[in-house]
Order: sequence, then structure tokens, then C-alpha cells
Amino acid sequence: LPAGVDDVQAGVALWPFSSSHRVVHGRLRVRRGDTVLVTGASGGMGQATMQLAKLAGARVIATTRHDVKAATLRELGADAVVVTADEDRAREAVRKLTGGEGVDHAVDYTGNPDLLRFLTGTMRLGGTIVITSEQGREALPFTAADLIRLELNLLGIRGARMNDMLAVLKLLGEGRIKTRIAARFPLAKVGEAHRLLETSPDLVGRIVVLPWA
Repeated sequence: LPAGVDDVQAGVALWPFSSSHRVVHGRLRVRRGDTVLVTGASGGMGQATMQLAKLAGARVIATTRHDVKAATLRELGADAVVVTADEDRAREAVRKLTGGEGVDHAVDYTGNPDLLRFLTGTMRLGGTIVITSEQGREALPFTAADLIRLELNLLGIRGARMNDMLAVLKLLGEGRIKTRIAARFPLAKVGEAHRLLETSPDLVGRIVVLPWA
């Protein structure tokens, strides 16, 4: 590991940051001045994508269903946070944040059909959506007409490549990226870890289970 990087931080950061590096640099090719919208921003992949997009010079908008998470998401790199409890209001907020043009890129980490549909109403003409989740295997909640009307680019991602992992290890060693660890549990309390994950409305970050604790 690079000097100054502990094994827990590296362990929880390498996979999400490597995959997010592939999203930001390999698929979206984010450039300085772009606007990137991230759904599922409070999870490990969402955190990583926000940080890497910021390092690329982008403006980042995060979404959340729970307003209580907004302050923490801003601390993690979001320039703006939009609460999606009311989708029409959220869509209007994104439009206002982008001067009516819409976002350049959107990354979905939820697989939620409602949020995927929401994204199509936030994109600029010619914008790009990356779908990363396989949670929803049903048909996508938009049509060919939507793609044509918006000249929308729709991309998937299989995962990170070796160059992504090497880039992330370098960034970790330089202290330029970091994963927020929300809680740590010994292996004997893995049930408590699952309950926290399933029930906490304000959870932002990774839950780590330590097998040696």
C-alpha cells in the first residue's frame, strides 16, 4: 500500500473508487466545467464518483431521499444536494441549478425506476446517463422516443480495469481521496451492522465489519 494509507481505508476504497474512476474517466470522460448528477450519492460508489468528478473539475449535484443527509453530502464533495421526495420539485431544482439547460452527465447507483425516469427530465440535449446497477432487471422506464428527443447517450459499465486501480492507489497515497466510514463493527455484531444499514435514514458512508476484531 502507499505510505500513509491504512489497510481498512484501502480495502473499502479500492473497489468503489476504481469502478467510479472507470465511470468518470473511461465512460463519461468528464471535463472541467461539466455538471455531473449522482443518484445513490451516500453510498461508497456515489461518494467515490463525487470526489473523482470534482478532481476532474466538474460541478457535482447529489440526490437523496432524506434531507438529513444533505449537509454530509456537501462535506463529501457535492456542490448542491437535491432531495427527490417530490420528483417534480427536484427536477425543477436541477433545472434551476443548471440555468435551465440540464446536466451534462448523470450516474445512477440505485436501479430505482422512478429515479431513472427522473434523470431523463434533468439532462441537457446530448447528455449522457451511466447505469451501473443491476438491481432492476425490468425494462428501462423510458422509450426510444425519449432517447431521440433528448439525443440522449445511454452507457453501461462492466467494472474497473487495472489502470483504474493503479490511478486510485496513487490518489490514496497522495491523500486526495478518502472513503467516509460511517460505522465499524466486529464480526460478532454483523447483525447490528445489517440493521443499521437497513433502518438508518441518515446513514452516509460505508459500514465496515472487521473479522479480526
